[in-house]
Amino acid sequence: MNMHPPFRADRKVNEIDRVTSFFPDNETVRTDMLDYWLAIEYFDLHVGRVLQLLDQKGELDNTLVAVTSDNGMPFPVQRVTPTIIPPICPWQ
Repeated sequence: MNMHPPFRADRKVNEIDRVTSFFPDNETVRTDMLDYWLAIEYFDLHVGRVLQLLDQKGELDNTLVAVTSDNGMPFPVQRVTPTIIPPICPWQ
């Protein structure tokens, strides 16, 4: 899956409603935030497609899907801050 397609076809930086207080509120930061937001949206779309396909094939109830990431936003402080996120794995 290509995580770096041209995302911004119809999206604008004014869709970012606020900038975290420790970043300057300018066009560059808002553009980077928009890119990150759209990358998450793009990834989420494809995870949804995988889950839908598993459901259509009758395999969703027999499949454990683990989604993880090796980094956060491409900003200072965001990537270097160690964070422990517990896995959430619904299973029936």
